[in-house]
Amino acid sequence: MNKLEYDLLEKYLAQLSFRASNAIRELQQVKSHIESFQSQISKRSFVSQSTPKLESSQLNTHKEKNVNKSPNDLIRMKEVVRMTGLSRSTLYRLQQLEEFPKAVNLGCRSVAWVRSDINDWIREKVQQ
Repeated sequence: MNKLEYDLLEKYLAQLSFRASNAIRELQQVKSHIESFQSQISKRSFVSQSTPKLESSQLNTHKEKNVNKSPNDLIRMKEVVRMTGLSRSTLYRLQQLEEFPKAVNLGCRSVAWVRSDINDWIREKVQQ
């Protein structure tokens, strides 16, 4: 083996050693992540087992939330979706087809609906 071949082999072995060290370091990090996740999972399962169950009377129901709501309230998209069970895109499509109440523009990128309009629309759908 001549000097050039010896130098090339020595550089190759140094690179290979460096790569192996990096791989070992990465595997050690993965192992520590796995151990961390395992400890979090065991803590959560212990906490979920010890969490007391709530009685249905303790839960806030939908009816209780609507007690102080006026029919003239303006409601945002999230509540309209919850009330109707329709998606945003379906609501906008029905609005374009004039089969759903029009939204009120509140600003350049903000709209809302009148609660009574949505309730009337729901009553119409139920009666059909």
